[in-house]
Amino acid sequence: FVPTRPRILFNDRMTLDLEDLTLNLVTFGRDHTESDVIVHVPQLELLLVGDLFSRDWFPSFQSPASDVPRWFQVLDSLPSERGGVKRVLSGHGDAMTGDEFRGQVAYLRGVWNAVAKARAEGRTLASTQEHLPFEKAFPPASREAGLPGAKEQHLSNVETAWRIQAANPVGPSS
Repeated sequence: FVPTRPRILFNDRMTLDLEDLTLNLVTFGRDHTESDVIVHVPQLELLLVGDLFSRDWFPSFQSPASDVPRWFQVLDSLPSERGGVKRVLSGHGDAMTGDEFRGQVAYLRGVWNAVAKARAEGRTLASTQEHLPFEKAFPPASREAGLPGAKEQHLSNVETAWRIQAANPVGPSS
């Protein structure tokens, strides 16, 4: 095995024209690693998300080092709901539909915004967790609500969002 250094590097975004396919690459922002990249293939209405999202586990903010405002900036830059992403491939588990992926993103945005609002109102973390119960934040009818550890992960998400916002005060995400 001979390691080969990359010959193409980019900082934020890059488009690769492969003649019959276009690959739109965008750095996702700090997560559990420093180099996560999302790839959108418009001709296939496909989004490749590595291990950032998965159909097989409940969505999370990962760690207090996550750059969540950047996440939402990147996710908001993806094509519109109707014409850009119908299938999402993860590095783990089965493919998701675009709607399942958007549901996970909506959940994370909802928690993020609820925590920002609670902090602005002067609530404590415990009060925020109490006023943002799992059932309210993520309707039990959705598939992800039945994933193992979902309720515990929800409480962890509220706490992680709280810690991130305490370290870097931000407002709600649109």
